[in-house]
Amino acid sequence: MEKKSDVIRDIAERSGQSQTTVEAVLTALGDSVEANIEEQEKYSLGSLGKLVLRQSAARKGRNPGTGDEINIPAKKTIALRPSSTIKAALNA
Repeated sequence: MEKKSDVIRDIAERSGQSQTTVEAVLTALGDSVEANIEEQEKYSLGSLGKLVLRQSAARKGRNPGTGDEINIPAKKTIALRPSSTIKAALNA
């Protein structure tokens, strides 16, 4: 599923909830992650897994068009560490 509306529709069908309710819950989840991930560095998503804050170091890189060396700044990213249940389902 590539669109948010597809995800909302699928969850609504599977849970028996309205699409409006599902959208509100997903919005609240996003707000909660945004408010808490930087402070705690981890965010549990129950049986789905955990979101983990990762910090990449500043490094040197190359501009692929010119070959010039450039400085790539440090940045923060979020990675999903899937639960063992999800891993087992993928490898079944």
